[in-house]
Amino acid sequence: MNYNVELFVHRDLESLMEKGREIRGKYSGNKIDLCSILSGKTGGCSEDCAFCAQSVHRKGCIEETDLISKESLFDYCSEMEGNVDRFSIVTSGRTMDEDFEELASFYKALDEKYSFNLCASHGFLTQEQLKELKDSGVKRYHCNIETSESYFPEICSTHDYNEKIDMIQKAKEAGLEICSGGIIGMGESFEDRWEMAMTLKELKVDSVPINVLLPQKGTALENQKVLEKEEILRTLLMFRFLLPESSIRLAAGRGLYPDFEKEILDTGIDALMTGNLLTTTGSDLNRDQEQLDLLGYERI
Repeated sequence: MNYNVELFVHRDLESLMEKGREIRGKYSGNKIDLCSILSGKTGGCSEDCAFCAQSVHRKGCIEETDLISKESLFDYCSEMEGNVDRFSIVTSGRTMDEDFEELASFYKALDEKYSFNLCASHGFLTQEQLKELKDSGVKRYHCNIETSESYFPEICSTHDYNEKIDMIQKAKEAGLEICSGGIIGMGESFEDRWEMAMTLKELKVDSVPINVLLPQKGTALENQKVLEKEEILRTLLMFRFLLPESSIRLAAGRGLYPDFEKEILDTGIDALMTGNLLTTTGSDLNRDQEQLDLLGYERI
C-alpha cells in the first residue's frame, strides 16, 4: 500500500491506531519485545552530536568513567535475566580500540551465562571487530542514524551520514542483525522523520529504536521544546506502517505523559526499552512487567 506524510499528520488518530495494531498482530502477535542497556563507558566522546551529554564539546554535562568492571556488569545482568529478551552494553566514543578485547571477553562470558540475546553498541568498528563480537555471542549491532540525511548536518559535524550507513552495512556483512533508529523532537520536520524511516526500510533493519528528545542541560538542544503526545503517537504510527516487519521500539520518552503506556502500545509498536537509559532515568523493570500483564500483552 502507498502511504504519504500527510496521512500520518492529518488522518484520524484512532483509525491509524487500529491499523497499527493490525500490523503488529500480523507480524509479531501480542508479544512485546523488552530490551535493556547498560552504559559500559561514559563521557569523553570526541563527537559533537547536539543532543548528547557525553560529548567533550559539552563541558560539565556528565562525569567520564572507565570501562565497567566485569563484576558490576554481571550484577546488573543477573537482575535482567529472565525479564528481558535482549541486553546491550553501550559505550561512549567514536570507536572502541583500547578496551575492545576486554569488552569482547565480557560478551563471551555473558553469552555463556545468560539466556537473553546480546546486542552491542560501540560506535564505528572495523569488519574484524564486528566479526569478533559475533564470535563472542553478539547477535545484533546498534548504530542509530539519528535523523534524516537532510537534517543530519544540523545535529553533528564530526562525522557524516554515510559513515553511519557504511557501519550498518559492515555489521550486516559480518552476519549481525541491525538495530538502528534515532531521536525525534530535535527540530526536524515530519518529512525528515519520513525520510529517516524510508532509509531504515531500504537498509532492512531488524529493530528501530525511537527516542523522544529529553533535553539535557549543557547540550546544544537544552532549550528544545518537548514534543506533544499526539505528535509522538503519529510518528510511531508512521514507523509502524512503513516498517511492518521491523520491531518498532520506544526508548526515551516513555514517561513524558501520564498513562502514556497504553496509548504507546495502541499504535502497534511491538518493543520497549526498559530500565535506565544512558544519561537519564528510564523505566522500572518490575512496573513494566506489571503493566504488560495488566494490558494483556505477552512477555517472556
